[in-house]
Amino acid sequence: MSEWMRTLRFLSWLTQVGVSVAAPLVLCIGGGLWLYRRFALGPWVIVLAVVLGLGGAACSLAAFFRVVQREAEKPGGHRGNFNR
Repeated sequence: MSEWMRTLRFLSWLTQVGVSVAAPLVLCIGGGLWLYRRFALGPWVIVLAVVLGLGGAACSLAAFFRVVQREAEKPGGHRGNFNR
């Protein structure tokens, strides 16, 4: 694989992990704020939303690491440093 293709693949993985970690947190906080304003629930809803968002972000990050680990274990896969 050419160096440009490898660089673009790593760049796409990096952006994917960023979106996968940020999206659950943003969506859960947005949903918690909506519930807080719409139904006049207490501030515990926002705290619960942050905790659920962090849990979702951690699960997404763990799944990403599993995919990267499987990719590294493939025969003929790239086994060097990221910035190599």
